[in-house]
Amino acid sequence: MSSVRPMEPRDAQGSIELGYRMHQESVYRDFDYDTNKVGRMLYHYSTNPDTHFMQVAEVDGELVGLFLGAISEHYFGTDRLASDTLWYVAPEHRGSRVGLDLLRAFEKWGTSHKVAEICVGVSSGLSTDKTGTLLQKLGYDLVGGNYKLRVVV
Repeated sequence: MSSVRPMEPRDAQGSIELGYRMHQESVYRDFDYDTNKVGRMLYHYSTNPDTHFMQVAEVDGELVGLFLGAISEHYFGTDRLASDTLWYVAPEHRGSRVGLDLLRAFEKWGTSHKVAEICVGVSSGLSTDKTGTLLQKLGYDLVGGNYKLRVVV
């Protein structure tokens, strides 16, 4: 059985390692992964809990998922939105409740912070169709897409 909870300092190394797993599985695998930079980002999130969300999922004491997100204002006005930064579940736990439980925790956090909108993207190239189907079943609308042009080889 999994549990979702706020990330704690003891989770930093495991979260960095999960981030690396996501990086290696994703369309970003050919890009640099700087563990020091990721650690600084986690510290920034942990010291700004009113605007930054970070929770982990664990099964039998092992970290198997994480979700990071942040609140910002629309560029054209003052309405606030909660957007995901990273939503990752280890492959061996996909299809379980881990991903859904992490998403629900993010939605609850965003709602409690009075955001006007919750935005979740699928830009890693991982489980794109399954994730999109899940999000639409949960009431999310598909708006736009991601287009990339690689300019450095």
